[in-house]
Amino acid sequence: MMKKTIAILLALVMVLGMAVACAQPATEAPKTEEPKAAEAPKAEEPKKEEAPKATEEPVVEREPGDGPDNPIVSDGTFTYNDYTATLGANWNPHTYQTTDEAYTLDYTTDSLYQFLFNDTFDGYVIVPSMAVSEPVDVTEKVKAEHPEFHIPENATSGYAYTIALNPNATWDDGTPIKAQDYVESIKRLIDPKALNYRSADIVTGDLVPANASAYFNQGNVGIDEAMVSDSYGPEEYVNPEEFVVGEDGTLNYNGRLIILDLTSGGNWGSNSLTDYAGAGYLDDVAEAWQKLKDAANSKNLVVLTPDTLRAVQDCIACLQGYADVDAYSAAKTG
Repeated sequence: MMKKTIAILLALVMVLGMAVACAQPATEAPKTEEPKAAEAPKAEEPKKEEAPKATEEPVVEREPGDGPDNPIVSDGTFTYNDYTATLGANWNPHTYQTTDEAYTLDYTTDSLYQFLFNDTFDGYVIVPSMAVSEPVDVTEKVKAEHPEFHIPENATSGYAYTIALNPNATWDDGTPIKAQDYVESIKRLIDPKALNYRSADIVTGDLVPANASAYFNQGNVGIDEAMVSDSYGPEEYVNPEEFVVGEDGTLNYNGRLIILDLTSGGNWGSNSLTDYAGAGYLDDVAEAWQKLKDAANSKNLVVLTPDTLRAVQDCIACLQGYADVDAYSAAKTG
């Protein structure tokens, strides 16, 4: 019975094995790939050679009129553009101070004559502008008719001129500019009360209008620079005891006023009393320094009186390390 059972089991196992085997799909034989034909290498297209760049010709600056393609243009309207490094703050011809301000005024103002380069650029020519012709010397005529101009008796030329004005010169409203306008402009420029910065352009130099300096200095005192030499030698020192008090209370020496400039060191050195006071060196004699400032005119000039002379002496003594001139004198003479 046992063998029969085993035989049946083996038969079942074989049947199952066959069933399993029949259930699996048949394995396909591997396909053999046909060899592909080798592709022929692509021929590279020849590169196009770039045409050589043309050599740039150097830029040559040309003068107008050097060829038919560069003519001189004399007709038409042209605009010239320019600038300054710093914009000027003042364009008043009576008070401007800086170069930038002057540069702007060169294009906005005019004069009777202009100094321009000559054709060969080695000199200048005088060209009328607000005038129409060169000045005519009338020194002898004016000397005879206007003695108030104080033209020297022996002068025959170089002191008075007649200038014909440009009739096309007008104000903004079309009113012609006349000779009296020039006179009024100069009077305003050298007005002694205005103290315009550019007044020196009129009252100093080789060409000064008659009486311009006297007009500018009216009501003020000036320094007689010929009183002493530039070297100021020992023989030129003056003893204050030789000063004379005039009827108006001012000190005189040989008939001349004695004047102190608070802003100039003169022959003492580069520093003035104003410089020393500003640095605090006159603080110990503040009252004396204030007295000098109160006595100074608009040009910082002091006409010395016995009172202001003492103030000057105290200031100098202070700079030498003394309390006042009495202490300084005692130390030097004791």
